[in-house]
Amino acid sequence: MRMISYPTLLLAAATCFLSGCSGCRHDSGEQQPVAMALPQGTPKHPHGIPALTVKPGPQPFTQADVAAYFSTHNLPLNGGDASQIHVANLEFITAKQAQDRLQGEPTGLDDNESVAFVTLTGTFVFSGPPKAKSATFTSAYAIFVASTGTLIMDGSLDSGKGNPNNPG
Repeated sequence: MRMISYPTLLLAAATCFLSGCSGCRHDSGEQQPVAMALPQGTPKHPHGIPALTVKPGPQPFTQADVAAYFSTHNLPLNGGDASQIHVANLEFITAKQAQDRLQGEPTGLDDNESVAFVTLTGTFVFSGPPKAKSATFTSAYAIFVASTGTLIMDGSLDSGKGNPNNPG
């Protein structure tokens, strides 16, 4: 068995401590901010959940297609009963228009890419952190990529009951 002497161990520890990171100031013990470079390259398209079969033509799927999907699939993270989901409206709009409807929440798509903005009604229950009260909503949305039928976003549209913004 090979033994390492204490002086060797002490020298190794001192070397590691003194080399430190280049963004640290060892005289005051404060770490200085370091600017991070922005990501490079082409952003990746959101993966989403494969959902609808796309047909050729100006309307790749219909409101009935969306309703059929939700008759067998619950809205992701919805604790409510999937059988209570009703498709109220289906609109094909640009990703930028969808972002504007969602108060600036980005879709991850190019602004001019076509999406299906679906308005849903029913009972939608979303839970928060552990020990937090669930919030119940009566309207929600789902966004599908028009060219692929992939579900990329969903959420509530009203303030909900049990929501901290509307305790009622």
